[in-house]
Amino acid sequence: MNLPILVNAFRDIVVNSGKVGGSAISAISANLMHKRVGNTEASISMLAAWRESLFTMMVGIPLTRGAGWAEMNRGQVQLNAWRDQLRAVTPGGGACVNEATYNNPN
Repeated sequence: MNLPILVNAFRDIVVNSGKVGGSAISAISANLMHKRVGNTEASISMLAAWRESLFTMMVGIPLTRGAGWAEMNRGQVQLNAWRDQLRAVTPGGGACVNEATYNNPN
């Protein structure tokens, strides 16, 4: 993990969250390494990159009731930009936006 890249990503989220109405960062430490848990890789149904994870994190933004497409698109563009910054923290690891944005290529 590259700590300076992670700190810069967090800083960007905090500094620029006002452009999309705010943000929330939630992280959970979850040492899922098979050696520690004592299971096999096949016993866990999850994304392969997450099988050796040390933590999981979520970044969320509020959506105003009655928000129009332009506002929602701004939020999606910003979430995708933050996702790309966080993906750079662990090359070959994983970072996804899941169902949060319709235009997420990965």
